[in-house]
Amino acid sequence: MDLNQQVQNMLDLSAFEQGLQDFDFAAVELGALARSAAALRERVLGERKLTLELEPAGAPVHARADRERLHRVIALQPQRVIVAHGDWQSSDGVAFIEKSFRWLL
Repeated sequence: MDLNQQVQNMLDLSAFEQGLQDFDFAAVELGALARSAAALRERVLGERKLTLELEPAGAPVHARADRERLHRVIALQPQRVIVAHGDWQSSDGVAFIEKSFRWLL
């Protein structure tokens, strides 16, 4: 990533913090997110001889997410990714983001 892109990213974050950044939020059904999260933990659960069962609880639960913003992050081709309350990815950042957010893509 070049210096110009780094500065632009910092300005983008600053605009977000000041409430100046526009987002295009759309409803996303969270059942796909739950299944994706469970799939990411399958190996660990298997090693510990645990199972995880997901049961829908009535009507689907929806959240609002900005799909276009995610595509812009992927376009930056990050190698390292740090997710709040999650794993630190020291390489293959794009693959990690695509796998983690496949419910939104």
